[in-house]
Amino acid sequence: MSEGKGPFKGIDKKTFEYASKIKTSGPYLSYLNKIETLPDEQQSFINKLISSSIVTLPFLLLIILAFQVYSYKKEINTFLNVTKQANKVIAYKNEISSHSRRLINSKELGEQSLFERELRAIVNGLGIKLQDLNVQSFDVTNATSEITRVDVGLGFRELSSKKLTELLQNLTLREKMKISALNIQKDVEKSQLSGQFNLVYFLKVN
Repeated sequence: MSEGKGPFKGIDKKTFEYASKIKTSGPYLSYLNKIETLPDEQQSFINKLISSSIVTLPFLLLIILAFQVYSYKKEINTFLNVTKQANKVIAYKNEISSHSRRLINSKELGEQSLFERELRAIVNGLGIKLQDLNVQSFDVTNATSEITRVDVGLGFRELSSKKLTELLQNLTLREKMKISALNIQKDVEKSQLSGQFNLVYFLKVN
């Protein structure tokens, strides 16, 4: 019959070596001498119990060790998952910070008077008369605890197509504002445009 093979061959060998050492130890031999004074039936029972314990004890220890290894592995996996999620949050926060620099208006435009002052500077640079524009609505809301959203409704009248285009480009590109709605009526005879548009921009809460 061929020798046992597989992962348990080493375990079997160590188990029997361990059992042999116990059987030849002084305390074990002294204990046997005491057992020999007992009736045969009790001796047989005790010997079977001891032999069974000697053989099964290493396997019990192995099971306990395997359970501990499994517990440690589970803790390590949990730690790795938490670390992975933390890295994702950090990366997402960095991405938001990068986008915010492009989307959030850096100027103090959280009040209508401040917005109108900024609008006055823009239209003067474009050669547009301020009376041809009027602020119809100005609403401020908290988008998050760190970001404020501002919605502005603007009316315009008798602007050329070129002037209106320059105004919208200036507001969206330079001032980082978005056009959320646009309504235009054209005076064909004068080739001028009138109407309304809504702006949305975001400010960082100080």
